[in-house]
Amino acid sequence: MRPRRLALLGASLVLFACGLDEVGLARGDGSSSTGTSEAATTASVEPPQRDTDAAPADMGSDGSGGHGHGGGEDDAPPRFTDATQAAGLADLVQAEHRTPPFCLLDRASTREPLDFCIPERLTGGVAVGDYDGDGMVDLFFGALDGPGRLMRNAGDGTFVDATIAAGLGESTRSNAAAWADVDADGDLDLYVATFAAHRHLLYVNQGDGTFVEDAIARGVALESAALVLGTTPAFGDVDLDGDLDLFVGEWRPDDEMGDAEHHVRLFENLGPGAPGTFADVTEGSGIDLAAVAPLVDAKAGVYAFAPAFVDLDDDRWPDLAIAADFGTSRIYWNEGGSFVFADGTAAAGVGSERNAMGSTFGDVDGDGRLDWFVTAIETPKFPELGNRMYLGAGERAFVDATDAYGVRDGDWGWGAAFFDPDGDGDLDVVMTAGWTQTTYDDDTMLFWQNDGTLPLVERGAALGLDHVGQGRGLVVLDLENDGDEDVLVVHWADAPLLLRNDGEPPGFLRVRTIGTTGNGAGLGARVEVTPSPGAPTQLRVVGVGQHFGGHGDPVPHFGLGDREGPPVHEVRITWPASGAVQVLHDVPRNDVLVVVEPA
Repeated sequence: MRPRRLALLGASLVLFACGLDEVGLARGDGSSSTGTSEAATTASVEPPQRDTDAAPADMGSDGSGGHGHGGGEDDAPPRFTDATQAAGLADLVQAEHRTPPFCLLDRASTREPLDFCIPERLTGGVAVGDYDGDGMVDLFFGALDGPGRLMRNAGDGTFVDATIAAGLGESTRSNAAAWADVDADGDLDLYVATFAAHRHLLYVNQGDGTFVEDAIARGVALESAALVLGTTPAFGDVDLDGDLDLFVGEWRPDDEMGDAEHHVRLFENLGPGAPGTFADVTEGSGIDLAAVAPLVDAKAGVYAFAPAFVDLDDDRWPDLAIAADFGTSRIYWNEGGSFVFADGTAAAGVGSERNAMGSTFGDVDGDGRLDWFVTAIETPKFPELGNRMYLGAGERAFVDATDAYGVRDGDWGWGAAFFDPDGDGDLDVVMTAGWTQTTYDDDTMLFWQNDGTLPLVERGAALGLDHVGQGRGLVVLDLENDGDEDVLVVHWADAPLLLRNDGEPPGFLRVRTIGTTGNGAGLGARVEVTPSPGAPTQLRVVGVGQHFGGHGDPVPHFGLGDREGPPVHEVRITWPASGAVQVLHDVPRNDVLVVVEPA
């Protein structure tokens, strides 16, 4: 905990809780209630650790193919290098820093114009995808001022602005986005959730590097006389029919906006008969975030930040997990693909973080089940709050292991990711933070290293993952296809930050899935890699990495220790739609393995 936090213990602390300055941190009325979930079991060990040495060792690997760290010299440089300027991203400013009376929204309860500034300060996302099929990941950044920016990867560590050439010049007031092949024609389309506009956007890829906006005709525009305040969209194959369905979030308080016009929706992709066309199936689905708010003493409204379709009970059907503000985070269990979901939040033991923003899934403890890391707000005034590490326990239950892992203190958290930057086979944790209040305006990124022992150690300064700024979205990608994972952070009202992984390249395997019975990208496929006989098995699930304002590279990445070594012992892929299991042996390392679902 940083010294400046301690001064707050005896002070009166006014927190805006990601929005409503009169709402309070944990509840809609300013009290400190900690939520509805009483089923969580809390694991506890030694206090969290932070490595504050600014000149420590590189994170090497021991060549074991997993769960080992080799030492480096104390004077080794940080693993991550700021490559923002070199990559051509330094001029991308996401929004202006507005103050009343020049903000984008009016507060309904006051006479002053354009004085509701807080919601626009929640924005800032990026989506990663290869829209032109050249094998290099491209980027779409939301922007409140001017169009969003489509940055094409030039293949040499730089990006080229393709926004106008690709036909995205009208993507104004864009916030969050997601790439997905909605019409199953083999290329990625782009859904853009807008902010302070009157509808969302769907750009359909024409296969020649250009897009046509077609959200109205395809049923996902959410046209509204009221302003839409869109947050992260999420794609997944709810009914396992091979077509990608869509959920769209929103953060919108009723009183301040002067109405209850919510735009949180679930859409079914109608499939082969009308490819890439959707029907609104929200009513009757069991998903009703507006109804959740009064149950947890939050002010009326909807507060979804980071949704994800992810199978959390191992029945192959993708469930819907939503990191949301004011105690409204939810797990909705998919009841057999009929677009009917059951709220299982309290029974699952999740949702106690109260002010959830960022969200990431991965098998951090190596037990073959997905775990859920959620970022939130940490303050000594309410010590029970902060981030959460929910470990999957099976049987639709999670264990709250936040303090055992030492990851509660994240300041004012936003985007986060499980990833393996040193290629040792263990998933580490990175997050970004910041808020426009003095207490949090110098928040740094945080990085917790996983070496197989608890608690994790915070080593951001050691690796160059300690930048200060108004972080919002965070994604992981392989910028140069060199086999190590880089980090990209979106800053509110500032340029993004691209942190290139320049450490000693580890051994790796990436697994690209191509669905036939299921969706073409293989979203939801379970990929397990055992580097050598008897070595721990690593689990990744396609498309469930990072979820605030967008998403990272969906292609699973596995660390294999040493660059040189024998072929990978076993790769096992379980396909969600067909249930088919493919097992491959002696797979070459340091390559991209392309696996096609059996017909």
